Amino acid sequence: MKSIIIILGVVILSNYCMSQETSLVFYSQNGEQFYVVLNGIQQNDRPETNVRITGLQQPYYKAKIIFETKGLGEINKTINFNQGTETVYAIKQNKKMQYVLRWQSETPIQRLPAPAPNQHVIVYHATP
Repeated sequence: MKSIIIILGVVILSNYCMSQETSLVFYSQNGEQFYVVLNGIQQNDRPETNVRITGLQQPYYKAKIIFETKGLGEINKTINFNQGTETVYAIKQNKKMQYVLRWQSETPIQRLPAPAPNQHVIVYHATP
């Protein structure tokens, strides 16, 4: 009987952990417009300055930021974050004037306010 209760508890706990939704927010500090590519799939159809991607299930993604202005280059970075949170990354210039992706903050999903009116929200899609 004890083993059945323990197994049931483990199953319930693992389902809870797996079902936690995670979001990523990318924004440019200087207002540059960009596309977000996660694991090789472009997420936004038009360039934006602030993109929120919801429905993420994996803890790691290969992210690519492609600027609308081609002369600004691209950013490639593997990003990681905790499940059940919204993690914010800033796109900014470093001291060498190169664009980089920097972790900004992380908030539990339960505490999030509604998205800002100018924030483009996308549900993650794994196909083009």
